[in-house]
Amino acid sequence: MSWRQIHDLYSLTDPDMVPNSHKANLNAAPTSVLPILINEGGESKVVQARWWFHVDWAKAFDHSAKYAMFNARTDRLKDSRAYRPAFERGQRCLVPVNGFYEWTGPKGDRQCWLIDIEEDWSFSLAGLYNRHENMFDKDGMPVEYTFTLFTTEPNESFKAYHNRMARPVPQHDYYYWMDPTLSTEQAFDFLRPMDEKLDRMTWEFHAVDKPGAQADRNS
Repeated sequence: MSWRQIHDLYSLTDPDMVPNSHKANLNAAPTSVLPILINEGGESKVVQARWWFHVDWAKAFDHSAKYAMFNARTDRLKDSRAYRPAFERGQRCLVPVNGFYEWTGPKGDRQCWLIDIEEDWSFSLAGLYNRHENMFDKDGMPVEYTFTLFTTEPNESFKAYHNRMARPVPQHDYYYWMDPTLSTEQAFDFLRPMDEKLDRMTWEFHAVDKPGAQADRNS
């Protein structure tokens, strides 16, 4: 998303406070640097973060570990040594997107799908972030923030596309999800699978040629 889209989505108070090096990305992948909305010290702000969560004790940014850390399964969250400390500290975030991609079909004949929210080209996914001091990547670049996306069981409309589903946050629930006074149990309860009727959100699925391609949303 462009900075203007992010600013409008979150009703930010300073339209000129553009995060360093922000660029719209039509095909973000794990380890990409992406904008996320966080609440630190009672202040909501957009920061640039690496899409690959790192634990408190990590010394360097490294995504070659045994376990992938770009998605966090909600059904394993309570028992996770990696994610639970940050979750209990209330380090929830919103990840602004226009959509995301999934693939279906057999190997050699795969179909790419752009998935978004009906009549809402800009929305947010629920995530968890961590903040690091003196962390650097292999190129010596500092990494201050990392994050992961929460995934749930798929709802009925999503089951044909994947067995896990990113958890979208309805715009009317942004304040609730980001409220620093929200308890750990309340936040965990919020991470149920999306209910299209209750959340007033509906998935749309667009067949596209490849990731990065734009779908005809008017067809």
